[in-house]
Amino acid sequence: MMKTNLATSPVSRPSAAGPFPAGTVLAPLTDGLWLVATHNASVSCRRAFSCLIDPRPGDRVAICGSGGETFVLAVLERADENTVTHLRVDGDLLLEATHDLQIRAGRELIGAAQQTLRLDTQELRVGTRTAHLTGEDVEVQAGEARLHTGLMRVVANVLESVAKRITQVSRTSYRSVETVDHLRAAHVDHAASTSMRLHGSTVVLTAEQLIKVDAEQIHLG
Repeated sequence: MMKTNLATSPVSRPSAAGPFPAGTVLAPLTDGLWLVATHNASVSCRRAFSCLIDPRPGDRVAICGSGGETFVLAVLERADENTVTHLRVDGDLLLEATHDLQIRAGRELIGAAQQTLRLDTQELRVGTRTAHLTGEDVEVQAGEARLHTGLMRVVANVLESVAKRITQVSRTSYRSVETVDHLRAAHVDHAASTSMRLHGSTVVLTAEQLIKVDAEQIHLG
């Protein structure tokens, strides 16, 4: 770790114009300035607009003077390769490609926004071996949604579904309710092609007007 006494380091005033040799970043100053050590003096520099990499202490940088100021043009070398490279711009940034734009990461690709992360496209494709979605409030809106899966499990404390029509087709259906199962409908129609069984420790069948039992054979008791 390089130690520098900022109080005793001379800070030179740049000329109106002209190149400076490469220097080493000593420390950040106020108002976005950096203290850079050259071969003969220490210079306060501002990061050039075209220099997207944010300098760090210990970086070897190229500097240049223009209009009474000194600018860091580029970061030439970084002593600590484990330090995160920070690409930084002031204001909005637009990356535009007339054809394809690819972003690759060797390990993780992390995207973060303080307010909104938005994707606008005609078609969105995501391919992954394992997917995890976590959120306090998740809302999905679609004109039509289709889900194809080999196995689907839904686990929730409360499951509510509201629809004008519900259609389910399956070869075998199992349902188990531990406490109470309520059904309220204007008309209920249950039909079995072979057999139907209704059993309980107590079975109550009531009607306000008519109960009709029709079969070739009726056994009671």
